[in-house]
Amino acid sequence: EATVNGSHKVLSVSIKPEVVDPEDTEMLGDLVAAAVNAAVEAASKDYEERMGSITGGIEIPGLR
Repeated sequence: EATVNGSHKVLSVSIKPEVVDPEDTEMLGDLVAAAVNAAVEAASKDYEERMGSITGGIEIPGLR
């Protein structure tokens, strides 16, 4: 699980012990990448929703 802020900076990464396999570090890397990508996507979606409510859906150049 990864948490990012509105600036898309990773704030934390949490790894469950049961997914760690020293023989398969590639899988761990894939899981971390997937978690970070999901967190960035969620932050982007949240940003777009908040900006949409502020601007009433009007696209303002330079804000995205």
